[in-house]
Amino acid sequence: MPGTMDHTPELGEEEAPHIFAEAVSVHVKPSGRDDYTAQLTVRLRPDNISHPRSLLLELTDENDLLFYHSLALGEGDFHALRSEQRLLVDFQSFPEQLAGLLRRCCTDEGFASGARMLAQLDCSSSGDSLFSIIESNHFRELIHIALRLRQGSDDVVKKHLAHKLRVSRNQASSLSERLHASSEALTQGRKQIDELTARAHVVAEERRHLEQSLQATHQRELSELRQEHARAVADLQRSHAEASTKSECEHRQALDSALGRATAAEAAVEELRQQRQSLTASGESCQERLETAESRLQQASKETGELRD
Repeated sequence: MPGTMDHTPELGEEEAPHIFAEAVSVHVKPSGRDDYTAQLTVRLRPDNISHPRSLLLELTDENDLLFYHSLALGEGDFHALRSEQRLLVDFQSFPEQLAGLLRRCCTDEGFASGARMLAQLDCSSSGDSLFSIIESNHFRELIHIALRLRQGSDDVVKKHLAHKLRVSRNQASSLSERLHASSEALTQGRKQIDELTARAHVVAEERRHLEQSLQATHQRELSELRQEHARAVADLQRSHAEASTKSECEHRQALDSALGRATAAEAAVEELRQQRQSLTASGESCQERLETAESRLQQASKETGELRD
């Protein structure tokens, strides 16, 4: 059997951080009306920040401000619920386990064997409602948890709406302050942008003048370098021409001198050749004369020998 707790959480107290606060697709079965599916905001939180005694569960509909179902589950109520539904977790672990089931209802992903997690709210005419988390597969529907909630009375709904109004006003005030701060920051930012734009304009003008000055200086220096280069080239060309002319004259003189010496040497060679020929002819004549003399000497020696005999 589902839990039968019907405590209504007190509104207007300082709220503890929510364990779960998201929109969950819930299949709603109202009394005397057709079923429908709505995106209900499910909030789960402890009743006190420092010393939690109860777990508060609230179901609201942003499209229907009068829709309010809630549960305050104390530790004693949880023990009865745990015994009735054979839960395997303790009171401290229950909130996180319940939040995990709610998160599985928010996802569209399927589970093993095509199973999916569904949230369902059965409303009765007496004001009680049964909030169930059901795992549906191809074979059956398995109820993981069923909690007895109570529809908010007029006073509770008024407190709930007053609380939402107070939260909305606080949010609006905070947003207004943030808007004011943002507007001031925007104004300051625009002022800084204007100042930076003016400074950028001044810097751009200074840069333009500096670039023009540098360009003029560069052109002047470049012109001077070109003139110096032209003068240096002209000087080099003139020096080269003078050196070439001087070298050509010296080489021509040396060549003429060498040609003169060569001509003289050729004449000397010719004279020596003629002298050689003359000496050769004279030598040959002397050789013949020597041979004739030797022949006559031999003949005379022979005749002298014969006379001695």
